[in-house]
Amino acid sequence: MSGPRLLLDEMLSPKIAVQLRERGIDVQAVLERRELVTHPDEALLELATREQRILVTKNVVDFGPLSQQWAADGRSHSGLVLVSTKTFPEARDWIGAVASALAQASEQGQLPGVGEVVWLSRLQDTRD
Repeated sequence: MSGPRLLLDEMLSPKIAVQLRERGIDVQAVLERRELVTHPDEALLELATREQRILVTKNVVDFGPLSQQWAADGRSHSGLVLVSTKTFPEARDWIGAVASALAQASEQGQLPGVGEVVWLSRLQDTRD
């Protein structure tokens, strides 16, 4: 596997990771790594940074300000993808919709770089 490496916060189903791995994306879910469950947010961001993984989370309330604090302190993380429940309402197709949007963002180079934060967008129709 090459390309971006992702870490899914514990609020995100490991089923998303399974779907992304089937598409060749290097991804791990916190819930697949039991030692990471209930890690404090900052410790999780530090771990993702050490492992050079982009952290994907729905926890905007905590990780948005944490990213800003890191920037103010002159620290950089490996990137942060925020998943909005307004953009991705939790319905039956939620797991597939998030997995597909992350895969498309990866394929199109729309994932964040070091120190960057992006909001995950809905899957765009790429057909002509």
